Amino acid sequence: MASGATLDLGEHFNKEPYDLIIRIQNVGSTDLTLDTSLPGYPCEVSAESGVNCILNQPAGATIPAGTYLEFTISLKPTANAAWSSQLDVHSDDPDESPYTITFMGVSTKKDGGSDESCSTGAGTGLSGIAMLGLMSLLGLAVRAARRRVQRVKISGASMPGGMYTGSYTAETSVYEPG
Repeated sequence: MASGATLDLGEHFNKEPYDLIIRIQNVGSTDLTLDTSLPGYPCEVSAESGVNCILNQPAGATIPAGTYLEFTISLKPTANAAWSSQLDVHSDDPDESPYTITFMGVSTKKDGGSDESCSTGAGTGLSGIAMLGLMSLLGLAVRAARRRVQRVKISGASMPGGMYTGSYTAETSVYEPG
């Protein structure tokens, strides 16, 4: 994925957060140094529209050749609507600093429906409580099944003369509870 690209994260229900794992990978032969010269660097979130972002900065400033750094960002829609946010990664790469990617998605309301004919008035009361407990557990399992983890992999190689060339890919993993 080239710098400046947009990654559509799709649809989530009821303002559920999008939890992303970002991987910056150095496949070159020299170190890649992230720019930590300003507060909020090397990664910064900007252009937030309809979303709150929590960014956990990478733990290191230098990525040795052949290794990578991972960090997380959580994007929580503020309403059931379309949203977007931009992430900038600052480094000593002369061609791709900052590396910019825009994330976008849509939060929609999941209609739970209506069951006006349901009654918990009959029986011992224990079965009603047990039914509510079972419904809660099922709700948690359904919520966990919908969690998706996005990975953005930034790979590059150092070239002679200090040039840096890179490629960028995005992967989506669906969390399946075991």
